[in-house]
Amino acid sequence: MSGPVHVVDVEIYGDRYSLKGTEPPEYLEMLAVMVNEKMKEVALRNNRLNLKQIAVLAALHLADELVKLKREHRELLSLLDETEKR
Repeated sequence: MSGPVHVVDVEIYGDRYSLKGTEPPEYLEMLAVMVNEKMKEVALRNNRLNLKQIAVLAALHLADELVKLKREHRELLSLLDETEKR
């Protein structure tokens, strides 16, 4: 069962967004901060990128982090499972 819907106004890379979700407002704000920071990192590395390119590259960096964390999580679960079988 989902909880109440929260609406949070955030700023990401100079633009305002209203985020809606059942997660706590602090969580939604944290996500916005992470995206904003990643976009700034990408933009600092190459000042020739337009907004769309910055957003896509930031999304790719975040997706890469997610995939690596999921892989690490699976490996840790596998190690735990092997340890429990001993």
